[in-house]
Amino acid sequence: MVSATYHIAVRDNHGKGCQVTVGTITPNGPETISGTLTVTQENCVAGTGEISVQSVTGGDGVNYTYQLIKDGVKEGIAQGTRTFTGLGAGSYEVVVATAGVVQQRYSSNII
Repeated sequence: MVSATYHIAVRDNHGKGCQVTVGTITPNGPETISGTLTVTQENCVAGTGEISVQSVTGGDGVNYTYQLIKDGVKEGIAQGTRTFTGLGAGSYEVVVATAGVVQQRYSSNII
């Protein structure tokens, strides 16, 4: 359910179809995930780039997973650690997710 204000009403279908509002509810959904990418470029040696996701907050606040995507293709499976090493040149995305199915994408290039 999206975090918003919802009005709760009861309607009489047997009589005149009267409707009475009985209250409102505002559920608190998980917060958007936020974080910062730190990228270390290759240093004259192929396969030495690194991407790390720092200062992750939001979602359900625990059990974040990190999925690396290179040039539009998933690299392996999502992992529990926030650093990817041994990276070569390419266009990368990291998808950060929680068990509450909240996710955020971060993009960068390694040259």
